[in-house]
Amino acid sequence: MGSQGDPASCQNLPNPLRQPPHGHHEHLAAGHLKSYVDDQVSQRGFGTHSEYIRELIRKDQERNQLRDLLLAGAASPPGTPAGKAYFDTLRRRVRRQTG
Repeated sequence: MGSQGDPASCQNLPNPLRQPPHGHHEHLAAGHLKSYVDDQVSQRGFGTHSEYIRELIRKDQERNQLRDLLLAGAASPPGTPAGKAYFDTLRRRVRRQTG
């Protein structure tokens, strides 16, 4: 038996850098994912798989930006409470823009 520092004692430990063997479960999962993406591409009007993936990336970026804004808002000091005067001013601005 090798000692604790002996490389031979580490032979049976999992290597996080080694790719897992491709087996039946991975193949099934990949097949289901491809089928799902194919369905999304056709149902949602994307021309290619790449267009669908780019849309997913854009949505993920937007979600992360919104999360960052929400966290920044939560960490900021409280603002002035919105009262009647604030809403009256807001209504006037909306009427000017839509009228």
